[in-house]
Amino acid sequence: MEQYEPNLARAAKNIFKDSYEYTKLHNAFVRERKDRYNAVKAKAKEDFDFWYWQGGGFEEHHWDKNELKKRRNEFIEQRLKENKDEIHE
Repeated sequence: MEQYEPNLARAAKNIFKDSYEYTKLHNAFVRERKDRYNAVKAKAKEDFDFWYWQGGGFEEHHWDKNELKKRRNEFIEQRLKENKDEIHE
């Protein structure tokens, strides 16, 4: 566009530069939040798996595959709720 319509290209850049900057900042914010959420979720999975396989949960409960998945997801959701402030800082 700059080659054929340099004035139009310059005008478009000036009109939309604030919008581009806002979009860039917003995408960085969303990416940062998503990273925090994923970090808390990964830590919760790691904690549950450690407890279940090495901390005695396996000997106590002997859940089938579906029950184990359900309990793990409940544990993760609880951790996400507990750390909501950390995720949404």
